[in-house]
Amino acid sequence: MSIVHTGAFAPAIQLDTPSETGVFAFVRRGRSSRVLMLALSILLMSGVDLYITSLYLATIGMAEENPLARIVMSSGSLGYLSLWKFLTILPTLLLMVAYRRRLMVELLGWVASAVLVGVMMRWAQYADETQDLLIALHDLQAGADHRWMMIPG
Repeated sequence: MSIVHTGAFAPAIQLDTPSETGVFAFVRRGRSSRVLMLALSILLMSGVDLYITSLYLATIGMAEENPLARIVMSSGSLGYLSLWKFLTILPTLLLMVAYRRRLMVELLGWVASAVLVGVMMRWAQYADETQDLLIALHDLQAGADHRWMMIPG
């Protein structure tokens, strides 16, 4: 609360409004930059995911659990796969940039980034398991599992 002098008359009492200093102002001021960095990290991790997916599809193949991705991969085109991947993340990135000053967009950006970090960790695990996978590769390429996808280079 502060006292505001309004001239010759008695001072008026004015309630203080929240100031733009302190932790909350810092968090609010930095949000736009953080959301842009989150969008960039989502773009980069999605690119890495596409690159690794393409490597496996063009060499030894891979098991794909996502039925929509399996449909795209069954076209036999890495170009279609790349286009599909781009079209799935483009709306997210555009909305993140357009609404970057909103708290919910930042929170969702953190969630999306965390999911993609999980995908990157899963790729690392998948690469470690490739040794065991190569043993069963012959059977899988023979058509024993309908989820096994491969796009020859």
